[in-house]
Amino acid sequence: FFKSKHSRGASLRLTQRNGSDTMIGWWATKSLTISFGTLYPMYESYKAVKSPQKDDDTQWLVYWCVFSLFSVLEFFLDILVPWIPLYQELKLLFVIWLALPYTRGSLLVWEKARPTLEALEGKFKDKLKTIQTQHNTAAPPAAEKKPAAEDKKDE
Repeated sequence: FFKSKHSRGASLRLTQRNGSDTMIGWWATKSLTISFGTLYPMYESYKAVKSPQKDDDTQWLVYWCVFSLFSVLEFFLDILVPWIPLYQELKLLFVIWLALPYTRGSLLVWEKARPTLEALEGKFKDKLKTIQTQHNTAAPPAAEKKPAAEDKKDE
């Protein structure tokens, strides 16, 4: 995977895609990130759902929450992050750290982010309640008027 150019000794040549330098190539890094970030956790989540223990369920639910938050954050920072040298490799290492059960990375991130998420949850619930209240107190639509033929039947 590593490409080197031979001028005054072997040095590592970085490949570029969209302004992002990568050591092992954009496609290889992206494939590994998808494998460790989604396929492996999907399989472990499947096993956790089938098992009678609940600890592994919690671990993988937390992983998916943290991974989702990371994905949303990355979506909004997509203008900046491709220009960070070796970003794809750093992302791969971060995703592996999040996913591996013995590193407990996702649980550590979750514990750090939990107070902020709970505050946002409270604001979200309040806003949702306000919208529901406004919707419920809005005047009901006017009753449809019966056609004249139906009015005469009722008399």
